[in-house]
Amino acid sequence: MKQPMRVPLIGNTLSFNIFNPQQTLLRLAEQFGAVYRVDFGLFKNPMVCVSTPELVEHIFKHDNVELLKGPGYEAIWSVTPKHLLVMEGAEWERCHRGLLAHMAFVAKAVPGVALGASAALAERLTGAGDGAVRCAELMRSFALDVVARILLGPAGAGEESLLRALSDSPDESVGWLQTITSEWHLRVLEVVPFSKLRGAFKLPRVRKVERSQAKLRAFFETHYESPHAESLLARLKATDGLSKEDVIETIMFTFLAMGHENVASHMSWLLYSIANDEALQAAIRAEVTADQDGGVKSPTLDKAIKEALRLYPSIPMLSRVSQKPFELPGFGTVAAGEEILVSPYVTQRLKSVWGERANEFDASRWDAKPEPYSFFPHGMGQRSCVGRALGHTETKVVVSQILKRFRVTVAEHAKQGLFISLRPGKLRLRFAPIADAPATAL
Repeated sequence: MKQPMRVPLIGNTLSFNIFNPQQTLLRLAEQFGAVYRVDFGLFKNPMVCVSTPELVEHIFKHDNVELLKGPGYEAIWSVTPKHLLVMEGAEWERCHRGLLAHMAFVAKAVPGVALGASAALAERLTGAGDGAVRCAELMRSFALDVVARILLGPAGAGEESLLRALSDSPDESVGWLQTITSEWHLRVLEVVPFSKLRGAFKLPRVRKVERSQAKLRAFFETHYESPHAESLLARLKATDGLSKEDVIETIMFTFLAMGHENVASHMSWLLYSIANDEALQAAIRAEVTADQDGGVKSPTLDKAIKEALRLYPSIPMLSRVSQKPFELPGFGTVAAGEEILVSPYVTQRLKSVWGERANEFDASRWDAKPEPYSFFPHGMGQRSCVGRALGHTETKVVVSQILKRFRVTVAEHAKQGLFISLRPGKLRLRFAPIADAPATAL
């Protein structure tokens, strides 16, 4: 297999930017083609990177059978509870099935909860005046409020109750994942490129994460004993086959983490993309303002959501390990135990698939159906994100309501930052109130 220049002892490490791995992978895919190997020498086991839709399809058809979660997930596991992202086998199937059983309840709750949280969001945006707003922080706060109210019920169990549980100081006004995912990032950087040294030490800030998790677990246990009747927690508690540990350690952490962090990152990238395109913003605003049925029907917004997911998938890389020699048709065999990396970020930006303007935001490209397996921001198959449709609904609600009330412009451009999700680092937006906004908006 092709690979970048290799140096004794350190392999291809000099060709790989661990602080921006998704863009490095895209560059290497454009340079070396559909399959290439990256070797980190003494630091980390080698991995085989695949990018074309045909090979992505081949990988997904064998997922969870011949291919299991890769070492990148071990890094996450080392500092987080046993959530669905990192679980395998019967344990994953039990907890996954338990969460799926209640997705209809969640789907029914999301629009109303998101609309209510949007009102509080609008007040914050109005209060900002002409000042630039750190969009990612704002969206994480909004998404945390939504997911907390669904998990714990509507009566005073939103973002503020979580903050009180995690902080002894009112000045610590960020949600637990705003802190924890940053700490996870440090831990991932610590263990992934240097996985052979894992366990040698722990960063002091990782211990802070573990203390935060202990507080959150105690908070969940209190609510578990007497959950609100209209909460997801009450339904999970009553589900046959789910233990208290399954509910608290696995499902609630999964729902809170993925339902908060990934959705917030996606909404931020979407608003950034819309702010960069005045014509697109005007078209979406016209559609949602004209809609008399809740103000979220907008074919143009649907296309923009897909385009933002194409360019900025929340989880930009998926890692698997072959359980036995694994054949890549036309490219040879991957040895048992070797890591295989599939990247939505890479495949969804390939010029050979999406054209010469593959790296540009263009919502109109969704007038046509994409090539199979060229678009998989939520993964595919049985391990795909269970909340993808709910995230889409939540995003439509908040973005449509924002655009009814505000004109959005860029104050400071985003810089891609990989934590657990692909975050828009440094992004700041301005939200200018629209004088003639409809009275029913928000």
